[in-house]
Amino acid sequence: QSPTQSPTQSPTPGSPLDGALCAASVSSNPPGGEKFLCHLWIFEHGCDAVWSDICDEDHPSGNNDIQVRDGCPELCEGQDGSKSSFSICEASLLDGDKQPGGDGFICDMWAFQYGCDAVWGEHCDENHPKGKAVKVRDNCPDRCSELEGEIDDLEGAGVISKANIFHSL
Repeated sequence: QSPTQSPTQSPTPGSPLDGALCAASVSSNPPGGEKFLCHLWIFEHGCDAVWSDICDEDHPSGNNDIQVRDGCPELCEGQDGSKSSFSICEASLLDGDKQPGGDGFICDMWAFQYGCDAVWGEHCDENHPKGKAVKVRDNCPDRCSELEGEIDDLEGAGVISKANIFHSL
């Protein structure tokens, strides 16, 4: 099964981020792609999170007890069921090979949670090597460009509302 057919959520039902994750997960063409959704689910809720604990709508597979690990087996392999133990700020400062989620994960987290124009110092107390004024797009220019194009295409087709799915890509 694909991640769009099995991501799940658990810790903070009812938050705006959860609604966006649920909506993106039932889309036939999710913003950012399936790996992007897996990154989001794992970071926010962990591999053992259950769809019905977070999402009000039925899962596309019909199995509302499906777990994140069912749709994201490669990323959840060898992972415990808990969500990331790092804040997005802490995780961003780790050396590349120590960052959770592998290639592109940190850029995906920032883009989804805060948008590509988010400024480090507005969200993090830690010092960034490039300074407090660095923006997400400064560190993730390719990923921001990809995501913005995909979001614009889906919004133009009436599949999603950018305001409902992402904060300010």
